[in-house]
Amino acid sequence: MPRTERELINRALEGDQKAFQVLFGKYSHRVYRMVSSWAADCDEADDLVQVTFVRAFRSLESYRGDAAFSTWLTRFAFNV
Repeated sequence: MPRTERELINRALEGDQKAFQVLFGKYSHRVYRMVSSWAADCDEADDLVQVTFVRAFRSLESYRGDAAFSTWLTRFAFNV
């Protein structure tokens, strides 16, 4: 398994679903805490987390590494 976040991102870009699952596991709680303050209930918060990660996955190739991955991901959550 990749050791660094950048390795996980590169593996996810290559189609490795497990690598993206690791990223999801690492950051989903953070995104949930953020979106739950805007959501009407837990189910909506869960949906917002999913939408955030789907959009992030689809745009993963645009991640340049200038900022932390968590910061980049938080921007997706904010825009959702």
